[in-house]
Amino acid sequence: MYPATTGAALAPLPRKLVGSWTTEQWLDQSGSQKIVRRYVFSPEGHYSYTIAQCQSSTDCVFVAQESGDAQATHGLLAVEPRTASQDGPRSWPYTVDRDPVVGDVRLVLALAGGQTDIFYRD
Repeated sequence: MYPATTGAALAPLPRKLVGSWTTEQWLDQSGSQKIVRRYVFSPEGHYSYTIAQCQSSTDCVFVAQESGDAQATHGLLAVEPRTASQDGPRSWPYTVDRDPVVGDVRLVLALAGGQTDIFYRD
């Protein structure tokens, strides 16, 4: 469950979480269409989240955008939108580590059913 932030000062986010994190999903075999999702976390406990559909590396259209408050405590990352949101408040167990194959820094969100959602630092 999401920790309430209404009326309370936000706790700073851990330094390792602050920054921009992106993941891409190709929609076709030719590599010409993809969905790009990006979280940006500020040190003060704010976030923005965007979803874009891209036809090329320079031709992208935003499908969804939101921003709000973020908290990270005891290995749980929680976001609470302050703008229109298709997903609403949500939280996940998370880790920031290095990809075991290529060594890039990544944000791993643990989803229900044992699935993971992996974002890479921009």
